[in-house]
Amino acid sequence: MRKQLSYIHNPGKIPLKALTIGKLLEQTVKTHGDVPAIISKYQNQSLSFSEALNQADTLAAGLRATGINAGDRVAILAPNSVEWYITLIACARGGYILVSIRPKYTFYLIKFDLIYL
Repeated sequence: MRKQLSYIHNPGKIPLKALTIGKLLEQTVKTHGDVPAIISKYQNQSLSFSEALNQADTLAAGLRATGINAGDRVAILAPNSVEWYITLIACARGGYILVSIRPKYTFYLIKFDLIYL
């Protein structure tokens, strides 16, 4: 049996860029640093791309200081929020694997995620 690629690369008119989420955010800060990156109405909070990058880098460094290394999993149990977004970016910047646990999960589903993911 012939092995096939797990994706199809069709660049179209504009080729795909080989960028990580973290590097893409860095580039966005250079051109749109003061533009809102996230607006949370229920939290009455917004962050610009510059603020988001700064907070994400601070969190990524904090996670690294606790002994978490690139390739390690970081679990978060939280609703969609500014904090969830910052954690996503921090994991991308630090090379961590984000495991997002839904707040409505039961104890047994959370236990499964923490043990097997």
